[in-house]
Amino acid sequence: MDAAFALEVLDKAPYVTVSMTRPDGSPYGLPLSLASVNSMTKRARK
Repeated sequence: MDAAFALEVLDKAPYVTVSMTRPDGSPYGLPLSLASVNSMTKRARK
């Protein structure tokens, strides 16, 4: 996956979920809401 594809997905998705596995083997998902400014990714602030 290249940067252009990642930015295209970012522009179309209202949020993404980053999923990982904890040390004990249980799953963990973290929903993120991101914004892109001049091809740079920024965290959305409340």
